Parts: sequence; C-alpha cells; structure tokens
Amino acid sequence: MKILVVTSFYPPLGSSGHDARCQQVAEALSKQGHRLQVLTSNYRVPPGGVASDKGVFRELILSAVMSDEELRQLSYQDVLAIELENAAIVDYRIERFKPDLVLVWGCSQLSKSLFKRLQDRGLRVAFDLHTNWLQPDVFDMDPWQWWWKQQHSLSARVKKLLMTISGGRRRTQRLLPVYTGSELSFSNAWFASADLKESLMRNGVVGIESVPVVHSALNLSEVTPKRVYTHNGRFMWAGRLSTDKAPELALEAFAQLKDAGEQVSLDIFGMGEPIERKEMRERINEMGLSDSVEMVAIRPGELSEHYANYDALLFTSRCDDPLPMTPVEAMLSGLPCLISRDGGIQEIVKDGETALLYERDDVGAMVQSIQRFLELPDAGASIAKECRQRLMDQHSMEIYVEKVLGLVHQGREV
Repeated sequence: MKILVVTSFYPPLGSSGHDARCQQVAEALSKQGHRLQVLTSNYRVPPGGVASDKGVFRELILSAVMSDEELRQLSYQDVLAIELENAAIVDYRIERFKPDLVLVWGCSQLSKSLFKRLQDRGLRVAFDLHTNWLQPDVFDMDPWQWWWKQQHSLSARVKKLLMTISGGRRRTQRLLPVYTGSELSFSNAWFASADLKESLMRNGVVGIESVPVVHSALNLSEVTPKRVYTHNGRFMWAGRLSTDKAPELALEAFAQLKDAGEQVSLDIFGMGEPIERKEMRERINEMGLSDSVEMVAIRPGELSEHYANYDALLFTSRCDDPLPMTPVEAMLSGLPCLISRDGGIQEIVKDGETALLYERDDVGAMVQSIQRFLELPDAGASIAKECRQRLMDQHSMEIYVEKVLGLVHQGREV
C-alpha cells in the first residue's frame, strides 16, 4: 500500500513527542513493505535542506498561531494565498505519488481546508487523532475558516456579499472548503485516548461516537533502558516551558522539599523560546533553588538518552493532554514516573502499581508523591518494571501498527 503522511512537523524539525511518534510509525509501516512518503511543512528548514529526508517533502506553509485581534488584521488575499499554495502542493504530491491512503497526523497550524478537500476528491483519508484540533473553537482559529465565519468587518461583509452574488463564493469554497470538523468522515480514524474523544464530544463534535481508541505507542528500540535503581534524590522534568505544562509547580514543590530538609535535586529539560528559558532561570534564582534545580539544554531526539541517569520523572501537566509522549517514553525506558492526574495518561497507568499519581495543580500532593517515592525500599524498581512490561504487552509499536492497519482495512470495506 502506498501511504502519504500529511503532518505539520516532522523530525528532526519536530516540536513534540507525537512528531517523533509519527516518524516511528512511518518507519514501522515501511518495514512491513508499505511505500511511504511524508508531506510536511517548511518549518525551520535550513538552506541546504535535511540530509536524512529521503521521501520527506518539507513544502507546506504553516499559519502563525494568532489571536482574534491578529486574525482581524489579515486580508482576504493574504489568507487565500496560503490556502491556494498548500492546495497546489498537496495536489502535486497526490498526482506524483498516487497514494492508496492519506494519513493525516499533526494538524497544528496546517490549512484545515486540505482535509475536507482530500475527502471530497474521493481519496481515502485516515486520521490519528491525538490533539484537540477538531474542537470547534480550536478548529475555527484556522485563518481561512475564521475569515469566512468570524471576519465581520465592513470590507469583509461587502466582499462576501459580492462573491455570493457573482457565484465566486461557491466556486472558491468548492476548491477550499469552509466547514466544521464534524463534517469530515471518520471511517478511517482512531483516538489516542478515550479522554480526548470524550472531551471533543462534550464540546460539540459529532460523528465520532464510533471512532475507536488506540493508545499511542513508541518504538522500544529508541530508548535507553534503566538498569540500576537507587535513591540518589535525582529527579527530572521534561516538556515545554508553558503554563499548561506547569514547570513552576515543580519549582514550588522543590522549594518546599528544600525547606523540609530533603536532599533532592531537579534537572529541567525545558523546550521553549530563548526568552522562556531565560525567565525560567531567573525564577529558579529568585526562589533560591540554584543549588538544587538546573536547566539542561538538549537537542530534539536526545531526551531518551538521559532517562537512565535519574531516579524518577516528575510530570506536572495540567492541560488535559490527550496522551503525552514524554512519560510514555520515560516509562518504556524503565524510569519510575510521578504523574499528575491529567488527561489520557491515566488510562494506561495505575497508581501504586505502574506509577505514582497525584492531583494536578496541587503542589502539596506533588510533594507528598515525591516523599512517597523516596520511601520506596526498592527506589521504584518494581513499579517501573511492571509499567514497562505492561506497556510492552499492550501498547507496543507492533500492536499499534497492527490495530491501525486493521481499522484502515475495515474502513475500506465499510
């Protein structure tokens, strides 16, 4: 089967664990004999291109993340130009490759008109649904969708009226659809977690009731296994330096632990803009934690090499993350994890058996969880090993690929 993967970001220029997972899935499908091409954005592509990019085309144009006010400043021609360019790029790749399946992966900042357009052309389109891009208020922040649905300036109203009278509106939207996420067909789709599915249904997305859940998986060969378990008081935090990932809560917890006389340290593998990293360093210094908390710089793809050097991972997310890849990767490496009760990660772990869970946004509960870990006589070895084994048995890359290919074939028959 020939599969064209369409995604916003792709390693080594990705921005999340799900981008790395996309690459691993593509490689797993290729090993099974499927022919793969990847169509992704030109995000941060160096002048000489990416050396490892055989079959990867970094051509799509991403829209900036914008507020309502910023969207109001965009002209119709500005928005139209990006939509037409992306449509032409996709058409060209479809015509050249002639895929049997288009697998839509990451959709952040990508023209949403593309997906309906692909289905309207009769192409078989599958969706790995691991973010909330279908949620109406998120979906409609796409500049093209926003202009037609929410741009109410006088000039925009006049233009829409004239295009409606002339028939231009119908012709344009046939080429570049304006729609809701619920209008897509999900006969070839799967959710990364039940939590994400339920959240979208609560927020008004319809037509997804029968879409199955296939928990995300990672390739075990990509992680360095932890073999030695001792209490050294070394913890790690990894993620984006954003409020929804709550690194500041980890700092507050370690400030309390320091006041309590606990001999612990925290290394923060923070991903973000230089200003965000600078602000985090300043906060560490202001809180008097520079002797126990350190910022660690890494390049994309290097995090898995570090898990074995720590006692445990502290995961503080509070954004209803559908299924975060950082703790999954850490658990597959055999690293004990202390995880906030947030989003879909709760579906694959059990408190006291495969991880230690605590209430999200609760610094006191986080401190208690860390102290609970420090009291474990085996330094978390039994929890970590049980977790790793369950993930291997139930959520391996081989199982994931088998499930999604089964769904694709089932969807084709339907």
